[in-house]
Amino acid sequence: MSLLAIFGLSLSMGLVAGAGINETFIVPVTVCAAAILYFSENKIATQEVSWQSNQRMDHFVTIDQTKTYFAWPERKKFDCRVSGELYSDHIHQLIHDIQADHESFQIRSEGHIEIFLVTAYLMPFDSKIRIIIRNKILGTLTQENSEAFCLRLEKQNLQQQITTCQAIIQKNVLVEEEALIFCVLLDIEPFHDQISNG
Repeated sequence: MSLLAIFGLSLSMGLVAGAGINETFIVPVTVCAAAILYFSENKIATQEVSWQSNQRMDHFVTIDQTKTYFAWPERKKFDCRVSGELYSDHIHQLIHDIQADHESFQIRSEGHIEIFLVTAYLMPFDSKIRIIIRNKILGTLTQENSEAFCLRLEKQNLQQQITTCQAIIQKNVLVEEEALIFCVLLDIEPFHDQISNG
């Protein structure tokens, strides 16, 4: 924050205090606000950089794709939907990259639906399971499915480990609403059976 911005903000606070309480408060409040803002400037800047860094970390995760991870058996049934509304920009970017690189991930078109086959990395993080494709977070499992998935990991002795499965990304070329254009589906056993079986 520049000195001019600090002065402007401090003066505004002083004028508000003067108008609300008494005009004799204008100068003391302005001086106090300027001092507080000036000496807090570095702390505010550090917090802002930290927040921006966390935001970037929240969308991109580097996974060592040369490593071998446990792969869930292929069923060829993509019936586990990923909550990806918050990450539609990343899904859009991934599809754009695939199409720009002329990669052969598109497996078929069904009318107005384009389908891309990819490998998904399922990463436990806090209480959710993140779905990562090409180091981009494309969504998460629901809270209920995340809990069931963690139980499944425990049964396989894979607690807190990254695993993989096949996934498809469906792109609806007729839909205009951004949140509904893409759908990410995993090829993994349904979770409701596991919940009912305990």
